[in-house]
Amino acid sequence: MRGGRARPLGAVVDAMADRVGDLLLAGILLLLGAPAAWCAAAVALVLLHEYLRSRAQAAGMPGVGAVTVAERPTRVVLVAVAALGAGALPAGTPLTGWDWAAVCAAGWIVVGTVGFAHLVRAVVRDVPRP
Repeated sequence: MRGGRARPLGAVVDAMADRVGDLLLAGILLLLGAPAAWCAAAVALVLLHEYLRSRAQAAGMPGVGAVTVAERPTRVVLVAVAALGAGALPAGTPLTGWDWAAVCAAGWIVVGTVGFAHLVRAVVRDVPRP
Protein backbone atom coordinates (compact mmCIF):
# COMPACT_ATOMS: atom_id res chain seq x y z
CA MET A 1 0.00 0.00 0.00
CA ARG A 2 1.48 3.33 -1.08
CA GLY A 3 0.10 6.70 -0.07
CA GLY A 4 -2.68 5.17 2.05
CA ARG A 5 -4.49 3.70 -0.97
CA ALA A 6 -5.23 0.07 -1.74
CA ARG A 7 -4.31 -1.44 -5.08
CA PRO A 8 -7.24 -2.23 -7.41
CA LEU A 9 -6.65 -5.98 -7.10
CA GLY A 10 -6.79 -5.63 -3.32
CA ALA A 11 -10.19 -3.96 -3.60
CA VAL A 12 -11.46 -6.85 -5.73
CA VAL A 13 -10.13 -9.46 -3.32
CA ASP A 14 -11.63 -7.56 -0.39
CA ALA A 15 -15.05 -7.42 -2.04
CA MET A 16 -14.94 -11.14 -2.82
CA ALA A 17 -13.89 -11.96 0.74
CA ASP A 18 -16.81 -9.88 2.02
CA ARG A 19 -19.28 -11.87 -0.09
CA VAL A 20 -17.76 -15.19 1.04
CA GLY A 21 -18.14 -13.95 4.62
CA ASP A 22 -21.81 -13.17 3.96
CA LEU A 23 -22.32 -16.69 2.60
CA LEU A 24 -20.68 -18.12 5.71
CA LEU A 25 -22.95 -16.04 7.97
CA ALA A 26 -26.01 -17.40 6.17
CA GLY A 27 -24.52 -20.88 6.40
CA ILE A 28 -24.28 -20.52 10.17
CA LEU A 29 -27.97 -19.61 10.33
CA LEU A 30 -28.74 -22.63 8.16
CA LEU A 31 -26.74 -24.92 10.44
CA LEU A 32 -28.55 -23.47 13.45
CA GLY A 33 -31.87 -24.44 11.88
CA ALA A 34 -33.10 -21.48 9.84
CA PRO A 35 -35.14 -22.43 6.76
CA ALA A 36 -32.94 -22.73 3.67
CA ALA A 37 -35.25 -20.48 1.62
CA TRP A 38 -34.95 -17.72 4.22
CA CYS A 39 -31.16 -18.00 4.24
CA ALA A 40 -31.15 -17.85 0.44
CA ALA A 41 -33.41 -14.78 0.48
CA ALA A 42 -31.14 -13.07 3.01
CA VAL A 43 -28.05 -13.73 0.88
CA ALA A 44 -29.86 -12.62 -2.29
CA LEU A 45 -30.67 -9.30 -0.64
CA VAL A 46 -27.03 -8.80 0.37
CA LEU A 47 -25.84 -9.61 -3.14
CA LEU A 48 -28.39 -7.23 -4.70
CA HIS A 49 -27.48 -4.52 -2.19
CA GLU A 50 -23.77 -4.75 -2.89
CA TYR A 51 -24.18 -5.19 -6.66
CA LEU A 52 -26.35 -2.07 -6.83
CA ARG A 53 -23.78 -0.12 -4.84
CA SER A 54 -20.92 -1.36 -7.04
CA ARG A 55 -22.69 -0.55 -10.31
CA ALA A 56 -23.76 2.87 -9.06
CA GLN A 57 -20.17 3.68 -8.07
CA ALA A 58 -19.01 2.55 -11.53
CA ALA A 59 -21.62 4.91 -13.01
CA GLY A 60 -20.17 7.83 -11.08
CA MET A 61 -21.90 7.81 -7.70
CA PRO A 62 -19.51 9.31 -5.16
CA GLY A 63 -18.84 7.23 -2.07
CA VAL A 64 -21.12 4.44 -0.87
CA GLY A 65 -24.39 6.23 -1.57
CA ALA A 66 -25.87 5.49 1.83
CA VAL A 67 -24.83 3.58 4.90
CA THR A 68 -27.94 1.49 5.48
CA VAL A 69 -29.28 -0.55 8.35
CA ALA A 70 -28.40 -3.68 6.35
CA GLU A 71 -24.61 -3.32 6.48
CA ARG A 72 -22.26 -6.06 7.71
CA PRO A 73 -22.32 -5.16 11.42
CA THR A 74 -26.07 -5.76 11.51
CA ARG A 75 -25.69 -9.13 9.79
CA VAL A 76 -22.94 -10.18 12.19
CA VAL A 77 -25.03 -9.14 15.21
CA LEU A 78 -28.06 -11.09 13.94
CA VAL A 79 -26.02 -14.26 13.47
CA ALA A 80 -24.33 -13.77 16.85
CA VAL A 81 -27.74 -13.39 18.52
CA ALA A 82 -28.91 -16.58 16.82
CA ALA A 83 -25.83 -18.51 17.95
CA LEU A 84 -25.82 -17.16 21.49
CA GLY A 85 -29.57 -17.57 21.85
CA ALA A 86 -29.49 -21.14 20.57
CA GLY A 87 -26.69 -21.93 23.01
CA ALA A 88 -28.17 -20.19 26.05
CA LEU A 89 -31.87 -20.92 25.46
CA PRO A 90 -32.11 -23.94 23.14
CA ALA A 91 -35.90 -24.13 23.62
CA GLY A 92 -36.24 -20.94 21.57
CA THR A 93 -36.87 -17.26 22.07
CA PRO A 94 -38.39 -16.22 25.41
CA LEU A 95 -42.20 -16.09 25.57
CA THR A 96 -42.67 -17.47 22.03
CA GLY A 97 -40.30 -20.45 21.83
CA TRP A 98 -39.52 -19.53 18.21
CA ASP A 99 -36.31 -20.89 16.72
CA TRP A 100 -33.46 -18.41 17.20
CA ALA A 101 -32.00 -18.96 13.74
CA ALA A 102 -35.36 -18.55 12.01
CA VAL A 103 -36.09 -15.33 13.92
CA CYS A 104 -32.69 -13.91 13.05
CA ALA A 105 -32.95 -14.99 9.39
CA ALA A 106 -36.33 -13.26 9.21
CA GLY A 107 -34.77 -10.20 10.83
CA TRP A 108 -32.00 -10.25 8.24
CA ILE A 109 -34.60 -10.32 5.45
CA VAL A 110 -36.55 -7.42 6.93
CA VAL A 111 -33.43 -5.33 7.55
CA GLY A 112 -32.11 -6.25 4.10
CA THR A 113 -35.31 -5.11 2.42
CA VAL A 114 -35.31 -1.79 4.28
CA GLY A 115 -31.60 -1.28 3.57
CA PHE A 116 -32.02 -2.06 -0.12
CA ALA A 117 -34.88 0.46 -0.42
CA HIS A 118 -32.72 3.05 1.34
CA LEU A 119 -29.82 2.39 -1.03
CA VAL A 120 -32.07 2.56 -4.11
CA ARG A 121 -33.22 6.01 -3.00
CA ALA A 122 -29.62 7.15 -2.50
CA VAL A 123 -28.54 5.79 -5.89
CA VAL A 124 -31.39 7.56 -7.68
CA ARG A 125 -30.38 10.76 -5.88
CA ASP A 126 -26.60 10.50 -6.28
CA VAL A 127 -25.83 8.88 -9.65
CA PRO A 128 -24.95 11.71 -12.05
CA ARG A 129 -27.41 12.38 -14.84
CA PRO A 130 -26.04 12.37 -18.44
